[in-house]
Amino acid sequence: MITARLSNKKRLFVFILYVALVFVFFEGATRLFFSSEIILERIKGEDDATRRLIWIKQHQGRAGNRYTFDRYDALRGWALKPDIRNMIMPGGSILNSNSMGTRGVTEYRYGKPHNKTRILILGDSFVFGEEVSDHETFPYYLQHILPHSEVINFGVHGYGHDQMLIGLKEEGAKYAPDIVILGFVHGDMRRNLLKFRDYAKPKYEPARNKLILTNVPVPSPESFLRRESYRSKFYDLLTILYSRMLLHSAAENEKMEEITTAILDEMIKTIKNIGAVPVFAYLPYNEELENAGEQITDKEKYFFDLCSRENIGCVSLRPYFAENAKKGVVFRKTGHWDAKGNQIAAEGLKKYLLKKFLTYPK
Repeated sequence: MITARLSNKKRLFVFILYVALVFVFFEGATRLFFSSEIILERIKGEDDATRRLIWIKQHQGRAGNRYTFDRYDALRGWALKPDIRNMIMPGGSILNSNSMGTRGVTEYRYGKPHNKTRILILGDSFVFGEEVSDHETFPYYLQHILPHSEVINFGVHGYGHDQMLIGLKEEGAKYAPDIVILGFVHGDMRRNLLKFRDYAKPKYEPARNKLILTNVPVPSPESFLRRESYRSKFYDLLTILYSRMLLHSAAENEKMEEITTAILDEMIKTIKNIGAVPVFAYLPYNEELENAGEQITDKEKYFFDLCSRENIGCVSLRPYFAENAKKGVVFRKTGHWDAKGNQIAAEGLKKYLLKKFLTYPK
């Protein structure tokens, strides 16, 4: 009996040792696998592990930090640094920020301004104005073609709707805006599923008709880098492969729409609670700019259905781009908008706002 027990323990020990050795082998092989930027580039997906591994490489001296204008934010993950002066960006554009970390040099006081309609614009890199200078962003153009208004650019590159909502609650509400515009980019919906994008970020989870905020406080970059050596790269590989398998599946899209709807519902509620008017503006990009038709696209359908259900102001800027394209106006149709694209977006928004919400002289 004793001999049988010892034999069983020995088999268990050998089995555990075998499993451990197999894991060590695969872990080592995966780390070697990921050391090649070419291989990582080929298998990368739209998941947390891929985004994190790319960020780690950038911050370990291999590729440098692309976004030198960021600061760490414990709630949102990252935000624009305050008091930037004439920073030259890739491509030669110029970046400035005010003392509160919003784009441009104009300072805005908390509370409602006198004799001005204050417009706050939430969004990602299209609102922020990536690849163009301060005076070429569409919030800047909108400010100058609506002289009786004050337009605050609350856009931040890489943001999902979750980070926009947090920014609105924590900071944007203090400015007591009259109108809050969400620059809606369809691709941002997928960011709401992530805990890591341009850096670690918060993530909302739906639970019994309410939102639970997770992954906060977001760890600092220094502590995040220290933990990296303890993370299993083999697990990362399995995560990336599984995420690639689910990408664009019906289940994934349903989950994406569910969390996005919950976040945007909360955003609308927050805007109304601070006494502002919510306006959602659909921002087209890439292949959408080639579509000169007037019919609603598949990507716009979710957007308009949400607006209709919530009974809020809603406009797609795609027809304005299509109209300008037919007139022969030249603007960039891939990547971020150029200065002309931003100008078209501002003009389209102006027309909509004057028609629906603004009554001062045109």
